[in-house]
Amino acid sequence: MAFAEANPSAGLCYMMHNVALMCVLTYGSDELKQQICSDVLNDGKFLALAYSELGSGTHFYNPQIHAEFASEHVILDGVKSMVTSAGQASWYLVLAPSAENGKVDNWAVPLSAAGLSFDNNTWQGMGMRPNISCPMKLDNVQVSMLNRLGVAGSGAEQVFSVVAPFFVTGLAAVYSGVCLSLSHAANEHAKSRKYPDAQPLSHIETVQTHLANIYTRAIAAKSLTWLPPTPPQMCCKRS
Repeated sequence: MAFAEANPSAGLCYMMHNVALMCVLTYGSDELKQQICSDVLNDGKFLALAYSELGSGTHFYNPQIHAEFASEHVILDGVKSMVTSAGQASWYLVLAPSAENGKVDNWAVPLSAAGLSFDNNTWQGMGMRPNISCPMKLDNVQVSMLNRLGVAGSGAEQVFSVVAPFFVTGLAAVYSGVCLSLSHAANEHAKSRKYPDAQPLSHIETVQTHLANIYTRAIAAKSLTWLPPTPPQMCCKRS
């Protein structure tokens, strides 16, 4: 939230990295975790999510890219539509159809993989341009079986158990930070914008009311984001 308040794009990229890294730490093999954590801690590298596609939107668990399996690797072919930190992150989590019929796998694909490319010219974001949310093309990209997170076919489970909770909470934090930043900016403008008689906008009651509404809603968003999860309801049985 603090990152987003100062720089929304930095906050969003950091959030995506945290979600991806949490998924690796939860489901990755010891070898994969060691490799990626070493990249992050020692070389300043970071991760991103490459889940969404034009045909499936936010239904990440229903990918349309093609996966061809061999004994020691998988070949991925297709396009992911909105990849934050595209071309800048060193690792991308990619959901693709599994060899387990009707299920999906979650793969850690390195930036250095042959056949991986990004269409930066299509990204025309308004207000948060630096996050570079552009398409990522996988042109017969070969990925080692060691880079699969979890067992075959567990991709959807990972999305619902780890990715979604951290993703939604992270988005709430990012945009709560944006709201707080906008509240500060509105206050500063109201104090500095003055009429010929030197009276600032902030002395006008209507403006004060609007500024108060902006602030209270921003603080409410922050409070709800920080609110601890509600404990599960206990069911009482009659004896």
